[in-house]
Amino acid sequence: MNRRTAVILVNYRGAKDTGVCLRSLHASDLAPRIVVVDNTPGDPDLPDVIAQYPEVHLISSPANLGFGAGNNLGITWALAHTDCEFIFLLNNDAWVEGDSILNLESSLDRHPDAGIAAPKIVFSGQPNELWYGPGEVDWRLARGIVPGYLKDSRSQSAQTPRYATFASGCAMLIRSELLRKIGGFNPCFFMYEEDVELCLRAASHGYRLWYEPSSLVHHVVQGSLRSEGDEFLSVFSPKNKSLTFYVAHVIKNRFFNLRLHGNAYQKFLFACFFPVYLAKLTVIFIAGGRWDGVRVLYRAIAAGFMERCQG
Repeated sequence: MNRRTAVILVNYRGAKDTGVCLRSLHASDLAPRIVVVDNTPGDPDLPDVIAQYPEVHLISSPANLGFGAGNNLGITWALAHTDCEFIFLLNNDAWVEGDSILNLESSLDRHPDAGIAAPKIVFSGQPNELWYGPGEVDWRLARGIVPGYLKDSRSQSAQTPRYATFASGCAMLIRSELLRKIGGFNPCFFMYEEDVELCLRAASHGYRLWYEPSSLVHHVVQGSLRSEGDEFLSVFSPKNKSLTFYVAHVIKNRFFNLRLHGNAYQKFLFACFFPVYLAKLTVIFIAGGRWDGVRVLYRAIAAGFMERCQG
């Protein structure tokens, strides 16, 4: 067993996906320690899945705490009960190649200034389509972006290891020392953009982020919100049945990141670009008949300005 890394999975009504993820982890070159947080709570199918892996530690959340707080339950347990050097956060609707974790560990060994290592992430079943490559924080909209998103995962950009500024919460290897120093995800973020905030907070403490494409992760994408057989849609597509959920959290949390971490110049950039983006989203939602999306959009902006958030 790999004693260097503990893996944290958060399950939300996704026992089938969790089972696939666990199988891939146990088929790894060195199977890691694994913590599963049931954020449903009480997913009726999860006990049968976990029973196949008696060494997995299961934490039952008292309620759906959201992505960040759910992961924090697992992080807290792993830091208190293991001596692992690294914590690997992995979406339960993702699965790893045999050497994925070892390659991430090796990348942090080679780059002691990096506190986080991010793998290349592709769509499950479509390995030539990129979901995450080397990500960057784009202050024009206070978000993380992935150049090459939805394009060829074999491109030179996606294949080149290098420093980046944004890692997706879908899959990231984090030094335990970093988490002990700065904590896990910000509890003000229920879901979305919390990975951007964690990367920004790590950078503010002097830690860099390394993108390692030799580590490959396959991602179902939107597994907790998309029913089996549903097509993949942009989060802000008027056809997306979860549109209002995405809008409420994504937009509010971008304002949180701006308030928590943006400097004067970055806030100026945001002030220049966001109004154009807002107008574009408003037109898209109205054209698609999603007046509910428009209402939630402006409420999310107000919440982003007014609700309390702390770093």
